[in-house]
Order: sequence, then structure tokens, then C-alpha cells
Amino acid sequence: MNGLAAAYEVRQFSPTTKIVLMSSYYVKEEAAHLARLLGDGTFVPKSEIGKELIPTISRLLPEESQSH
Repeated sequence: MNGLAAAYEVRQFSPTTKIVLMSSYYVKEEAAHLARLLGDGTFVPKSEIGKELIPTISRLLPEESQSH
């Protein structure tokens, strides 16, 4: 099972689970479209993981669980 299939399965069993799509295969526009189809549209290019992953996850966390 690839990541897209896994994300689809997760969405079927737990529709409120946050999913971050990370890819170096798809161009940014394709990946963003796939991310929207699978949920909230969250995509981080693998080339940007070092600077974008933590801020992306922080945005997905409920406000009360974020440290200030």
C-alpha cells in the first residue's frame, strides 16, 4: 500500500484524523490537489520538510495543545 492508499484508508476509518501529505514525486499543484481530496489539503514537499513540517503540524494541532 502506498501513502495515498494509506491516507484514503485512514480517512475512511477516522475522518477527523489530520493527514499531512509529503512527496517528492508530485509537483506542488498535483500534491495539493490530492491533499484536498484526502482531507484538509495539507501538503509539504519533501524538499521543504526541514523548515515546513513542524510549523505545518503545529497549525493542525488544536489550539489548547500548542505551547506558546
